[in-house]
Formats: sequence, C-alpha cells, structure tokens
Amino acid sequence: MNQQQILSLVRMLLMAIGSILATYGVIDSTAVSADVDVIMTAVGGVIAAGGIVWGIWQNTHKNTIAAAAALPKVQTIVTTDQTTADKVPSTKVIGPSGS
Repeated sequence: MNQQQILSLVRMLLMAIGSILATYGVIDSTAVSADVDVIMTAVGGVIAAGGIVWGIWQNTHKNTIAAAAALPKVQTIVTTDQTTADKVPSTKVIGPSGS
C-alpha cells in the first residue's frame, strides 16, 4: 500500500468510528447523564467532519502533485501552471518554462 491508500483507509476508518460513536455510543445513554450523550454525539460529528476536511485538503492540486512526485518511479512532472509548480516542494516538479 502506498501513502495515499493508507491515508484514505485511515480517513474511512475515522468516519466509520465517528458514525458508530454518534449512532450507538460506547455507553448506553439511558444509564448516564444527558451530557455524556451530547459529548458522544459531538465526538462522532467532529471525527466525521475531520475526515471531510482531511479529504478536501489532501486532494488539492498541490498535494496531489506532491504525492505523485514522491513516488520513486516518477522522474519529472511538468505542470501547465508555473504558480502550481512553485508551490510544490519538490525538485521533480517543474513549470511550463522548464524551471
């Protein structure tokens, strides 16, 4: 598995755990105070929202190009936009002008 697959798996696991916590909780809500029920629901929501934010951030153009440049079999990536090439911290990524 590569880094992108592992990160995707972790994101999906976090979302699944968040859904389980929000739906069922680890403690029966009738046996504890309403505060615990609210906390458990909030934790599930935060974990799910974190997965969404992570997915959006991870799949930006810059991060996608950086992940591709990190692959050992990739020698060079030529972008059509110099600004994007300048944002990626890799010597493998060059802009249309060749720099």
